[in-house]
Amino acid sequence: MISQLLRELTESIDEQASIVTWKDDRSLTASLQKKYHFYRMDLLERTFLLMEPLSALQKTSQLVEEMHLAKEQTGLDPVVFVEELRAYRRKRLLKERIAFMSRSQFFLPDVSLLLRKTTQGRRRRSEVFSPTTQLVFLVFLYEPNLKANATQLAERLSISVMSASRALNALLEADLVHFRVGGKTNRSKEYQRVDDEEYFHVGKDFLQSPVLRTVRRKDIASALKAGEEALYEKHMRDAPLFPVRAIGEQEYEKRFSQNKKTRETLEETIPLLEIWSYDPKLISHDDLVDPLSLHMSRRDPHAEWTEEELDELTREITWYMD
Repeated sequence: MISQLLRELTESIDEQASIVTWKDDRSLTASLQKKYHFYRMDLLERTFLLMEPLSALQKTSQLVEEMHLAKEQTGLDPVVFVEELRAYRRKRLLKERIAFMSRSQFFLPDVSLLLRKTTQGRRRRSEVFSPTTQLVFLVFLYEPNLKANATQLAERLSISVMSASRALNALLEADLVHFRVGGKTNRSKEYQRVDDEEYFHVGKDFLQSPVLRTVRRKDIASALKAGEEALYEKHMRDAPLFPVRAIGEQEYEKRFSQNKKTRETLEETIPLLEIWSYDPKLISHDDLVDPLSLHMSRRDPHAEWTEEELDELTREITWYMD
């Protein structure tokens, strides 16, 4: 991996770049040497300390602490090298201005270097949560004291344990949850989210609209109020011209795929039914969809978050949690 990194550096950034194994082991504590391989990296007339984790990348706060310690002990600016970085973790490292190198991106803030490498034909990794991860994120958002393992979440949300584990790993990589090991076998990971402000303000950037598509149907019994109708119920909009409801995709298919007596229509006076990527009932307290999902269902995904928008949404979420 290091040889490939050096090849890419010499081809795209600096022909004189070099990477050699760090030889002065006495300058680094044993605890750091147990966690990283260290290299001296000469690049753009600067010398850096390249740190390659021996196992999974540490939580961001722990990584910052260890990089600071390495700098104190060697006098060199550290750069962490991870061959593969999930979009969530890469975004967090960029936000915290942590120098890193990966197979897809180089970031050295001290020399104003940010280079993305793209491969023709390769699909770009998604930088939003999957529907299941977003659902688990919302569960923890509205229940700040919740402690749960993958099995418990799977049972609660009617998903597989593997899906729950993947969602928890995604939140862990985004530094939105932490865990402790316990249980009867002392091997179960029990997860809990981080503090309110950080959890919401970091997580919001990975959210997407839950709406997959909309149809018009007369038979919308038991579907939750959504869209303009939900806003009207909250006294935030005028009365809508027609009801707007939301239903999870699986429930929609179960209820209507075999029922030929009920059909979709294009009549604009007929209720609008939003089909969601996750079941809105799993995080609803009443007959309305939850406030953050409602907001994301109507939000322009390319728009920047505004202070006014965040303040209003924070009040809505706080009220919903009470």
